[in-house]
Amino acid sequence: MDDQEKDEKEPVQMQMISFEELWYEVYSPTYPDFRSSGEQIQQDATPGDGHVVAIGNTFDYAELPDHKWQVYYYISIYLPDVISQTTAIKYEFKMEGFEWEDFFDAAIVRSSLVLSIQTAIEHFQARVKMDELTVNMDIMQKGYMPEDSLIDRMCQDMEDHYYKVMRPFDLENYMAMREIHLSRKYGMQSYTSLKLTFAVLAQILFYHESFNRKHNRKVFFKEVPEMKFYTLWLKCEEMAKGDIAMNGMETSYFLTCVECALQVMVGEKGDRLIPLLTERKFTKEVRDVWFKTSEKLLEAFPKEADAPEDIDWDAVIE
Repeated sequence: MDDQEKDEKEPVQMQMISFEELWYEVYSPTYPDFRSSGEQIQQDATPGDGHVVAIGNTFDYAELPDHKWQVYYYISIYLPDVISQTTAIKYEFKMEGFEWEDFFDAAIVRSSLVLSIQTAIEHFQARVKMDELTVNMDIMQKGYMPEDSLIDRMCQDMEDHYYKVMRPFDLENYMAMREIHLSRKYGMQSYTSLKLTFAVLAQILFYHESFNRKHNRKVFFKEVPEMKFYTLWLKCEEMAKGDIAMNGMETSYFLTCVECALQVMVGEKGDRLIPLLTERKFTKEVRDVWFKTSEKLLEAFPKEADAPEDIDWDAVIE
């Protein structure tokens, strides 16, 4: 597309349609990847004390029917040895003749990224106050935003990642990303089955203290990219509102999610999660239905002969 054609296109007008906390954890100073329930944490951000705020971003996008498009920002706020939080911010717009290259206009990326970071910081501040934690750092100040140089670098990183990684991947998997391979009709059984898959994964990747979550995230996100996992998680939550459909790439990643969750639950490590799942209404009867439907789902999508060897998730997950 030449510059004249680009200039003639109408500007992208995005609307934020939701934001949701995906992960929030208070760390113990002794065990940085273990939650410290109810602990008062005080960090004085004096020069040279090593206490910094790390703000990161991963992003994803999706094409919907009827010329609708969605963009997802996953903003992470990390205070080393103190708190981690990841917030999902979703935007939607409708536009004919749109191509993803149009999104990577400097003004569009910057304005949506700034709003996403602002939203995530405000949610972070509210969460810290709700938990009655003491965090004496600049990020808790009203209106706090990172320096412009960081925003500039994050915008450039987004553009670089799109053109160097995501766009080539999209072109290579063009048909798989446009063909619907798996659809789920709205229903309590289907919704519960999807929800249980991600409930198990959330515990082994983010929350449950008996799991080596830092290690588990590292190995799992090699198979399912982090932003794709978050997008699938959100999509399955949307089933509470109606039917969902997955393209070929989403289906492939989702089946990996199901395999991992199922293998962990049928192995010895699954016993660690049963009390918590039962408390959350995933009773034995519900789990039994999930086992059966998950196995049938995996049987319905057999691996091709040249596919990589299956991962023994029960052995890999710690």
